[in-house]
Amino acid sequence: DSMNDANFESDNANTAILTLDNELEWMKSVLLLNGEEDEENLRTGERTIQDELFLLRMDDCIVQSKDFYEDMKFSMAIKFAFNDLRNHRKSYRDYHEKCGIDMHAD
Repeated sequence: DSMNDANFESDNANTAILTLDNELEWMKSVLLLNGEEDEENLRTGERTIQDELFLLRMDDCIVQSKDFYEDMKFSMAIKFAFNDLRNHRKSYRDYHEKCGIDMHAD
């Protein structure tokens, strides 16, 4: 990693906290309904090509992140571990919303 002090600035910290809070709220809304698992918002059974593509993208982000963490390239690790993974999830979610299909439970 570089010697830049990009790890902490007040604006970046506030943005990161807001982003994490928004992600947590979205996950709660998808996975929980009144404190119980909401199985009606997620489908089970056979996976579509979009489901498989999303799983492959997640796996790729995990492998890339692991490699960057092992090489101590923390800013790149965060890029793959959080930003890219979140962008892939957003694309997956948007696709299913536009098509009127529930996301897969897996």
